[in-house]
Amino acid sequence: MQRMAFFFVLVSVFYSCQPLDIEETEAGTIPQIGDEAWESRALTSDEIQLARKFCRALESKEIAYRRDYIGQELNFNLQYRNCQGQTEASTVKARLVENVVDRHLEFIPAFTPIPFWREVQTIGGQVMGDFCIDLLSNLQVSNTILEGKRKSIFKFSNEKSNFRVQVQRLSQDSDEVNTLEELTIVGLGTGATPQGMVVDRVFLQACDESSDSSNSYYRRQSL
Repeated sequence: MQRMAFFFVLVSVFYSCQPLDIEETEAGTIPQIGDEAWESRALTSDEIQLARKFCRALESKEIAYRRDYIGQELNFNLQYRNCQGQTEASTVKARLVENVVDRHLEFIPAFTPIPFWREVQTIGGQVMGDFCIDLLSNLQVSNTILEGKRKSIFKFSNEKSNFRVQVQRLSQDSDEVNTLEELTIVGLGTGATPQGMVVDRVFLQACDESSDSSNSYYRRQSL
């Protein structure tokens, strides 16, 4: 009964939701493409506590999805802009499944005219990389991860009853941000929305050296 109530509430909300204008969504996206990178430093005790809540919520969501929601459908609002400045928006219905090959959870759309993120965010890979796994193992004490020539700097915050992480990505030999990712998840689960459910994901990437947030490659996927 709880599972049926969960998706009944969600579908009712989603069908009445219209895609937002791209300029409107970007206005609240911090930091911006071309900004200087945040300082790489040790996390404070409060930051570690908040980051742990974020990562535990993702972990809780994966368990709940596998147990209760395989085969269910959700509606996603998609927004997209390419490096030529062409913009599109669409609402896409996708079914939650477990991949029979690698056992990963993913959303499979019936049809999508613009790019769609299929993967279900977990504590490893995707936006977070190894951050959550190392943090929960007491191995991650910095706000920065180095991967090859790329540096990723993480900032966690509360957004009403949700948790948010913003990730600046840049070359290790540069101080200028060329990629921004933002992930907002449900902080306090209810009968309608499980804890850790991703309600908003944003991706911005510079198209060239003159790019800023107004003319970068842009994607947003939200519920």
